[in-house]
Amino acid sequence: MDGRKNLGNFGERLAVTALLRQGYKIRGRQVRTPFGEIDIIAEAPDHLIFVEVKTRRTAEFGAPEEAITEKKREHLANAVESYRLAEGLLDRPFRVDAIAIFLDEAKRKATVRHIKNILED
Repeated sequence: MDGRKNLGNFGERLAVTALLRQGYKIRGRQVRTPFGEIDIIAEAPDHLIFVEVKTRRTAEFGAPEEAITEKKREHLANAVESYRLAEGLLDRPFRVDAIAIFLDEAKRKATVRHIKNILED
């Protein structure tokens, strides 16, 4: 397994912990659809949350959420719709969020930011 994959998996574990602390139930991780992978699917009593996780160790390439390009947003929208259709969840309210994680290895600290409704303009 390469370093980016390890970093991504570590970030997803941190994101799951953050979501659980907020009271969400985790419905799935690394869920594959014909349009790509959904990192995390969480649920609250009244809605589903589809989460894209981005993790960075350096600010050299910008903030983690800056890696969620317009093309990535389109893929996410299609993946979410595919999942909702396949699972019979088209009538269930939902949103698509991002969790941006910055790891400061020198301080052994992670900054976790939950950004809601990333597909809304």
